[in-house]
Order: sequence, then C-alpha cells, then structure tokens
Amino acid sequence: MTMLTKDVIAYLDSDKNTWGLDAIATHGFLSAVACGPKFDEWLNILFDDHVKEVPPAVIAGIDQWRKEIKIELENLEKLEPPIDMSGQDSDEEDEDSDLSVWCLGFVDALYANEQSDWFEHEEEVSELVLPMIVYSGIEEEDAELEAMRNNDELLDEMAAMIPGNIGELYLIFNPEPGAESTS
Repeated sequence: MTMLTKDVIAYLDSDKNTWGLDAIATHGFLSAVACGPKFDEWLNILFDDHVKEVPPAVIAGIDQWRKEIKIELENLEKLEPPIDMSGQDSDEEDEDSDLSVWCLGFVDALYANEQSDWFEHEEEVSELVLPMIVYSGIEEEDAELEAMRNNDELLDEMAAMIPGNIGELYLIFNPEPGAESTS
C-alpha cells in the first residue's frame, strides 16, 4: 500500500469526508467498479455528486487505488479485501462488521451503475454477488436473505467465496483478448 493510499484512507475515515464512504466500504465500492461492467460515473456516485468538494490528492489516490485493484484482477490474482474474511466478528453486530461494510460498498456500486446491466448474465452474476448482498444487509424484508443471515455456517462459506467470486465477475465483464465477449 502506497503512502498516498494511507493518506486517502486517513481522509476517508476522518470527519472531513462528509460525502463519501469510509475506507473499508470504499474498497468494496472500488472492487465492484474494477471487476464489473463499464461505469463512467463511479467517482460522482462514490461522493454523492460532491466530488468537487474532495481534495484533488484524495481523488487521485482513490483513482490509483481503483487501478491497483484492477491490475490485481487483470493478473488473475485473487482479490483479498483488506479485512477479516472469516465471516464472523464476535464482538460486533453483523451489520457493523468490516465484511458487512465492505459488502455494502460493493453492492452500492453494483446497484448504482445505471450505464450497464450487471444482470445481463442474470443467473451467473446473481449467484456470484449473492454473498455480498447477504452480508451487505440490504433487503432486510426478504425472508430468504434473512434466513441466510441467520445461518452461521452458510455465512462462513459465503465469506470464503467472496474473493473467488470477484475474480469470476471480472472474467465475465472483462474477457481475455480474443475471447468471446459476454458483456
């Protein structure tokens, strides 16, 4: 992690960041941007259309962070979110765990990308993003999702699947040169 990234993280986790997500959720958001379909408006969405109020050095650092994530995916490396991926944080409520916060950032980008249809490949993509949706805590009224959230063994399995699923999503939306495009 570069010094610039450390400065960006400090900004994101500070009171100065009134419009954006915290550092963990931002990493989730950037991971979705890096692995998913084209998303030109990601920076405006990340800062709720207040990007002009964010210091230029922070914007540059966030864009560099996104590019670093994309390079990991391009090199077919398993993207490991910078958090505890065990699935259970015993001393925190599930919705406040680092994994839940990271997943919420990921899902924010997933649903905010109006340029492209993540679900063009609905069955495959839905299966791959299910762990992130479950951990994000969205759609609390969905009985099936709530049942999954109450199954600790299933949650642990889903948490372990997330890094591999990100790579699979990247390959769906960014096929190798010469390969048939699926997006």
